[in-house]
Amino acid sequence: MNKKALALGLSCSLVSPTLLAELTQLNDEMMSGVSGQSGITLETALKMDIGEIAYFDDGAGIAIQGVKISDAANRANASNRTYVLDIENDGSLNIAYDISPTRLEFSDIRFGTQSGNMTGASGGGFFWEYQLAGNLNVKGGGALGSDGYTFQSNYTMTNGAFGYTTQGNSFWLEGIDLTAASTMTLDVGTDAVGSYLDIRLPNYTGEYTVGAIRHSSNIALSGGSLWGKYDLTSNIQLRGGGRFGVTGFTVDAQNTINRYDFAWGDDGNWIGALGVTGSYNVQNLTLDVAPDSDGQLGLAIAFDKADASYHIDKLVLGETKSRIDAYLAGAPLTGGPAKLKSIGSIDMNFVFADQSVDGVNYTNIFYVQAGGQANAGEQGLRLNTQWSLVDQYGLDTNVSNITYTDDGNAVMLSGLQSWGKGDVTLNVTKAGLIGGTEFFDGIRVGFENFSGGYKIDGLQVGKNDAQLKNQDIQGGSELLLALGVFPAYDFTANGHITIGTGGATGEGLTINSDIHITNGRAALMADENGSGIWATGLDYDIHKRNMTIDVTEEGLAIVEGESWSVMDISDLRLGNKVNGKSFGRFILKRYETGSSMVVKAGGSGDICVGGNAADAAGCSASGGIWEQRGDEGITVSLKNVLAQAVSDTKRNSFTWETKGGSSTNRPMQIVFDNITTNDGDGINNTYGLQNDISIDVYQTKVVKKRDGADSNGVIGNKGDEKIADNSAAGYRYVSRAELDANPSLVSDRPLGFAVNANTRFKELSFGSIQTVHPDAVQPSTLVYGMSLQNVNMTSNLTATPIQ
Repeated sequence: MNKKALALGLSCSLVSPTLLAELTQLNDEMMSGVSGQSGITLETALKMDIGEIAYFDDGAGIAIQGVKISDAANRANASNRTYVLDIENDGSLNIAYDISPTRLEFSDIRFGTQSGNMTGASGGGFFWEYQLAGNLNVKGGGALGSDGYTFQSNYTMTNGAFGYTTQGNSFWLEGIDLTAASTMTLDVGTDAVGSYLDIRLPNYTGEYTVGAIRHSSNIALSGGSLWGKYDLTSNIQLRGGGRFGVTGFTVDAQNTINRYDFAWGDDGNWIGALGVTGSYNVQNLTLDVAPDSDGQLGLAIAFDKADASYHIDKLVLGETKSRIDAYLAGAPLTGGPAKLKSIGSIDMNFVFADQSVDGVNYTNIFYVQAGGQANAGEQGLRLNTQWSLVDQYGLDTNVSNITYTDDGNAVMLSGLQSWGKGDVTLNVTKAGLIGGTEFFDGIRVGFENFSGGYKIDGLQVGKNDAQLKNQDIQGGSELLLALGVFPAYDFTANGHITIGTGGATGEGLTINSDIHITNGRAALMADENGSGIWATGLDYDIHKRNMTIDVTEEGLAIVEGESWSVMDISDLRLGNKVNGKSFGRFILKRYETGSSMVVKAGGSGDICVGGNAADAAGCSASGGIWEQRGDEGITVSLKNVLAQAVSDTKRNSFTWETKGGSSTNRPMQIVFDNITTNDGDGINNTYGLQNDISIDVYQTKVVKKRDGADSNGVIGNKGDEKIADNSAAGYRYVSRAELDANPSLVSDRPLGFAVNANTRFKELSFGSIQTVHPDAVQPSTLVYGMSLQNVNMTSNLTATPIQ
């Protein structure tokens, strides 16, 4: 058969399985008669019901069961489709198609060794509804030579839906509309390793919208809308043979994000990542059906190395879709500020590869297995996971990092490293108590013996350029402890996060979670060598109920219905995390109702540091420094409503325990109990403890503390100010007199990680302060009640390298 006939048969088999049977009788002579004529129109009706489709790899198989294709609205009927086939003047085959609303679904995914009717735990089912209209052109000649093929495609999908189902509960995206266009080449290539299938998509573009995110418990609730527009390039090399046995697949891929714009909308307010560019590549990714170390079969996905580099030009919060569209079109912005409400830009670099941490080897492998959380039912997915994110690869250091740029000034979280292993489960659940486990409406992500850790070497501050990595490592990440971000953290996690639909009002998301951290070691402050203040022997039990996530005009709003936690630190150590000197044991219990967090675009803006004034002149007169920190930045507004105690775990208390004071070295405690907030009237409790934390990267005044050379050998006198320059060290010290003579030098002050915080409350009460000794029958009460009222404090901290 010649290439024209082969292309026709191949293309039609890709478009519809039923067409292959209709076209196999076309030989070369008949094809020559087709060429140059007006074409062939094929009208088909497709209704398919397949019990099982299985793939076997070295004797182990994955089965897709209960496969059905039908009309989307009435599954008893077939879906209709029309294909118009033409041979173009250049000899290419053109297929125009129009497919009526169709539903493709399967009920179960199973793994096993038997064929025909595989049994055992199920991974659950998926469904896809779509209406398609488009065009596919196939011609001879690929990217590597004339023996390949080139496919050009453009299509529009409307009325789409995609969902996942377990135990009769479904979580899905609906109202999916997509317009896409692509060019793909297909060749067989050869290199030193052997032959491979070469797949290239030099230009893959599209735009999509998702009308709603739904859960079957209440289909009137929506998790919001999605929108995206993309321009991608991909090169893939596909080979036979995997990592285990003699069969399987091996993939190498090089991918470029030419541009991606993405946004999530909630009741007319949107957050978005705009102007995303970058790349992601994988080396020696293998797919096998194979058993894990416990003998459970799954789809084993492993790779030797994966690297990714992303740039988000603008991360916007609390915008409208019309303003986002106007910005992308280059049109003037109306209905709000002159600029988009952006926190700035973000750059991310990640390298995943093998490493050893504390004598344990970690790699990157994921077993996708059937069966989720045991009490959730037979259906569900389980990922037996091991991951390894490295901060050094070969001779390169700091290969994994995250950089935040604010008005042209950047701070890099340097030396990211993470590792771990454990099981992640996925189920679609309905609220109820089953087998002693409480379930909630939504898609449940579970964690079982999920042990791992991460660390950050520190911060590097400067301009976002090639020199940023050369800046000195400095502290400052501990300033983010108020947001629950630790510089380093080891943990074993068990529990779940369940994501439901519907926010505080209208669209949005609802979160319920129970997470128990054991064997934890969290750094409250640590340098790149791991020395600092460590919370070790950490047992942290955290519960969230009806926490809503919404996009508002202000930004991203997170409101907790009820939350409680117990953090038990067996030793608070100074030094290293293993044998540093201990301050003793600390227990922190928290119980809150109606607490909230709002993440807003924009940092401190214009601010008087070290003084109290609303303008530059007043600031200078009060002894402060007037700083204009720009439009970008991040402000996080926290409100913690500390509620009255209702049980031993649902209460606010702080306990410090030390050993000593007796011949048996027994522990003694001091307990601050039943800590609550109040609106000052003794009745209401809505104001809470409020914190506004504004984060910027900005210049700051750094004064030398002593005479002589610093750690870099730069000489200066006590009281001199540090000023950036083009010397080898990158800075010098300048006297007060020189600054007065050259005021412009102030613009060369060093950059720092700047955090401005305002803390306020109307009333903070302590129910009692007690001492507890194990030999005493009753605690000894030192204070029967204490209140602090009408506190309002503002602080400004800027972290720079110590020299």
